[in-house]
Amino acid sequence: ILKKFDIAIDILEKVIDADPKNIKAINSLGAILIQNDKVDEGIKILNNALKIEDSPFIYETLALGYMVKKDNSKTILNFKKARIFVDLTWRKDDASTLDSTCYSYR
Repeated sequence: ILKKFDIAIDILEKVIDADPKNIKAINSLGAILIQNDKVDEGIKILNNALKIEDSPFIYETLALGYMVKKDNSKTILNFKKARIFVDLTWRKDDASTLDSTCYSYR
């Protein structure tokens, strides 16, 4: 499994090199790094991505990274930031799904 993650990381880094503003690729790279015990590196990449675009997906992935680090205040803060976008841009069903996720980490 680790080799597949290494391949995914390599591919995502090439995508990001070709398109440094590709938020989906950056978010995916951050998530994979977090899942592979490179939490600090993943969080750094995701925080830098917020300089490119304020994205609910980045905030949600950041929240998961901080959850792995057991940093409850930053976990909740980032879930709440993701929730603000949901309230403004998503359907009500999506908002309630994220709301229940945020509630379970309080």
